[in-house]
Amino acid sequence: MGTEVSDLDAAETRALEALASILTTDDGLRLSGAEMREARSNWVRDIMSTGRSRVLTKISSRLAVSVLVASLVAAVSNWSPEGSWWLEVFQVPGWPHELVGGFLAILLVFRTDQAYGRFWEGRTQWSTMAAEIRSLARVSVANRQIASKEYLDEVLAHLSAFPVSLKQHLRGENDPGELEAIYEAFGMYDYDSVRRILRADNAPLVIMTALSTSYNAMIRADVSNGSLSQSLWERSEDSVFCISKVLSECEKIKCTPLPLSYSRHSSRFFTLFSFTLPFSLVQDTTPLLIAPVTVGISWILFATDEIGHVIEEPFGSGLAQERVDTGGKSFNFFDTDQSGSVDAKEFADAMKKLGVNLSKSEVERIIAKYDENRDLSISTQEWKQGLVDELQSKAQEAQQAAERMRSDPSLAGGVGSVLVMGINGFYDAVGMVFGIGMDDFSEGVRQLEVLPLARYCRSIQRDILEQILFVSSGTERERYITIARKLAAASDGDVEIIG
Repeated sequence: MGTEVSDLDAAETRALEALASILTTDDGLRLSGAEMREARSNWVRDIMSTGRSRVLTKISSRLAVSVLVASLVAAVSNWSPEGSWWLEVFQVPGWPHELVGGFLAILLVFRTDQAYGRFWEGRTQWSTMAAEIRSLARVSVANRQIASKEYLDEVLAHLSAFPVSLKQHLRGENDPGELEAIYEAFGMYDYDSVRRILRADNAPLVIMTALSTSYNAMIRADVSNGSLSQSLWERSEDSVFCISKVLSECEKIKCTPLPLSYSRHSSRFFTLFSFTLPFSLVQDTTPLLIAPVTVGISWILFATDEIGHVIEEPFGSGLAQERVDTGGKSFNFFDTDQSGSVDAKEFADAMKKLGVNLSKSEVERIIAKYDENRDLSISTQEWKQGLVDELQSKAQEAQQAAERMRSDPSLAGGVGSVLVMGINGFYDAVGMVFGIGMDDFSEGVRQLEVLPLARYCRSIQRDILEQILFVSSGTERERYITIARKLAAASDGDVEIIG
């Protein structure tokens, strides 16, 4: 008996750890004091990884123009004959830049502060939602004596699916397969309410309605504990109301960005300051240093501005590569008419939405390759058995195509690419001289999303299952361990297709 319990404990631990790690930072570090400090703040790694910064890549074209302007000013001032009239044009006094420097600092601080305020408000709202979901799960589990297994599983499934649906809603994603996998883990795949949720335009709102409906049915099914049922209903509705407020607040943040005129003015101000800076440096430094000084100051300005743009969208993908699931759980995304099979037109249309344009012959080849029963369509079973590898290959091709499209064919884009390569080469050379392997810093800063919403979703699901596992035993406990494994498996297998 003791061995059996020990095996269940081990299975439970493995299942929960596979779903989500407990108490880690947003960039995946365990909360362990000095080790976390060392991992997050290593000045050698921070310097050596500058060339691999995605922020640098994003501002490379803009930075390249500053290099070209600075180099032109340095060349003219150095190679022009003494007494040339045009030299006076290139000898601008430094006081204009000193005068606007204070305004620049205030604008930069205000811009960053506003962006961080939006970021922190988004994190606060998500934390509030997590707290209410935990509370609802706790109350439901603690009062499970008034609910049948069916109603309790409905409530837990809706609670597990809500954060995922909110993530998709705020990011403008449409992946019904991700939600379907959660409900399927709880045995609710054939429910009519689930099919309606998968088709809903505002899935979080519909899930909240379904959650209230499930609580209502659970309470009405119990007639022997009237006062307890009424108390549970009031408590659940209070939490659902709080979650509803979170949804509205998150939509407010998402749909109300910083005013466009303000963002444009900031961008113009930083650009004009950077482009005119070389003229004020002619009198104060040597021609050889004009370009490096300009690049350094421009990098500070442009990078800070870009980071502000990134973090002001707390629910966006930030600097991370967007992920599109290509496993069997996304079948409904392709099966637009919900017929249970995907024909050639549905397949081509769905792949186009994912950024992959296939010719008619390519679509026909893929359908024929995996259409085992030769009905000119792919069933759910055929999809899961053979098509995943094909989609992964096409996703990798789309990622490479997206990288080529993002490369700016203009002179600035070309110079920007060379500039980034040069910075990478410089730090590689420094690493070789001092015996520092760049592989030691390949981890860098792992948090590329502004808020890692997928990680938050898995953490909430873990909390829900950990509570029900605490009060479960025997076959019931084994069933919830299996659900945890299914949810963990559903979160794997994503393929990056957009950089």
